[in-house]
Amino acid sequence: HLANEVEASRRAVVLSQQRYIGGDVDFQRVLDSQRALLNSEEQLASTEANVTTSVIRLYRALGGGWQPPGTPSTVPPVNEFATPAVSDETAPEAIEPPVPDNVMKNGRSGVE
Repeated sequence: HLANEVEASRRAVVLSQQRYIGGDVDFQRVLDSQRALLNSEEQLASTEANVTTSVIRLYRALGGGWQPPGTPSTVPPVNEFATPAVSDETAPEAIEPPVPDNVMKNGRSGVE
């Protein structure tokens, strides 16, 4: 796990600082351990951001909204797979097809 790597890098920084103070190592060793810690922390932060972004994308793809439960929505959630709602006025059976001018409403031709 990256969190374990970060923790190990932190311990390495502390140890290298203690060894430097004791005169056992030069300051380059301290800088190297700090650089390794920074790289580990950046990698952990990047991975956590990627996971969060992926969860948000999944939630949106499944039709999730952005408001807490019980909050009225002013904008419908984005869901490219949802079918639009059909009201009684726009239902297919409620829409009459256009009738040509030469055909009367009873289905007969106006020209006889």
